[in-house]
Parts: sequence; structure tokens; C-alpha cells
Amino acid sequence: MRRLALFLLLATLFIPASAQSTTPLTLQGSKGKLKAVIHKPRLASKKSKCAFVLILHGFTGNKNETLLEQISKGLQQRGIGSIRFDFNGHGESEGPFQEMTIENEIEDVKKVLNYVKSQPWVDVKRLGLAGHSQGGVVASMTAGLLGSDQIKALVLLAPAANIGEDVRHGSLLGTKFDINHIPERTMVWNHPVGRRYIEVARDMKMYETAFQFTGPVCVIHGSADNAVPCKYGKKYADGYKNATWVLQKEDGHGLGKHRAQTLSTIYKFFEKKL
Repeated sequence: MRRLALFLLLATLFIPASAQSTTPLTLQGSKGKLKAVIHKPRLASKKSKCAFVLILHGFTGNKNETLLEQISKGLQQRGIGSIRFDFNGHGESEGPFQEMTIENEIEDVKKVLNYVKSQPWVDVKRLGLAGHSQGGVVASMTAGLLGSDQIKALVLLAPAANIGEDVRHGSLLGTKFDINHIPERTMVWNHPVGRRYIEVARDMKMYETAFQFTGPVCVIHGSADNAVPCKYGKKYADGYKNATWVLQKEDGHGLGKHRAQTLSTIYKFFEKKL
């Protein structure tokens, strides 16, 4: 009996671990195929599960931005899985940019989330969202719609909450238009923005939807952000019931000046909250 017990103990110690991996993949989105990269951390065994984060880029951005890659790799090293993907009309994903809206980006997130939940190594009770700029708005609204039963923790990086307010005043990221006669196409940063994008941004209940989320939130914003003034991130932080506000002094929209500190804050937040 002692030999059997010793054998069983040794067997549990030598269960093969599940290797770390970084894998490109294609998923179905709201407007066609989405290109993604999934980061799986090293797990204790093939039956182990881990916390997982969806990482969302901003307007005209893509999954391969340095900030997003750094978040993914850092989480992976800390035993947390993640996925980065290009929204419809962005990067390598399908769909005309002109048809992209915040509304259908939320649908993209939901479809990616369904895929993530189907992975046997993902702990579906420990899911997080991290979004930069417009991706922050999408992350906040998605978390509000799904609730803390499905999303456990949320990180907003320079969330572009000014989009709705600016659109209602006939402006989008510096481009002016007549809000009473919205054109079918408006060129913004050399990208064709469709009429529907502006209509959705004008009418969306951004804060009302976002603040339905009651889980922990970390909002990080640069004080020198010229694209999205930091007052918008502060309004997010003040509106949540359980939020941490981090103001990076003299940092810009890309949060590059204090990148190491920003990344450390993100890692520690998800390690603690997921």
C-alpha cells in the first residue's frame, strides 16, 4: 500500500505541463472573418485552466500595435491567456472600413468571446477585457451589456469617450461635418467613415451602458493626451462603483512615456482581479 501511495504521489508530480504557445487564427466576426493571435500560457497540466483577457485596439488601429503585444506577452508570462484581433475593416480582418461602427465592434467582441469560452484551457469564470482608445469604449460597453457574471475585470486605456460628445457637435477626431445632414462618407485620418458610424456614435448611451458593469475597473490615461483629453477617462473612473484611476503625467495617447509603469499596473490588476 505504501508503494502504491508513493507511486500515485510521484505520478501527480510528473503530469506533463501544457506548453506555452502563440498562435494566429481566423474567427467569424460581425462583418466577415477576423484575424487574431491567441496567447496560451504554460499550464501545470493538460487539464489546467487559466484566466483570460480580450485585448481591443482603437480607431484605425490593429492587433499588432506594440502596446497590445506587450500586454499579451506580459500576461502570458504570468499565466494569463489573451487574444488580440483586428476589428472588422481594420488590419487583416474582412469588411469595409466604411461599414465599421462601435455597435458592430461590440458584436465582434461577443463572437470572439464565444470562441474563447469554447477553449477547454480557459477558465470562463475569470475573463477580462482591456481596450485602448475606441477599444476602451467598446470594452466598457461590452462589459456593461454582458455584466460581471461574464466579465470579471476591465482595463480601459485612454478610453475615447469624447467620440459621442464630439459627434453630436459635428466633429470626429478633428474632421467637421453637418450633424443635421450627415454625409454617406466622411474622411477621417484618411479613412472613410460611414454615415452609420456617426449615427451610432451620436445615439449611443455610452456611460449609461458602461456603468452597468459592477466588477473591478482600472482606468489609465495620460495627462498630455491630445487625442482624448484625460477628463474623459476620469469621468469613467468616477462613474464606476469599483474603479482605480491612474493618471500618467505628461504621457500621450499611446501611453509610451511611462510604458513600463503602465504595463506593470495592467499585469498586477489582472493578476489580482481575475
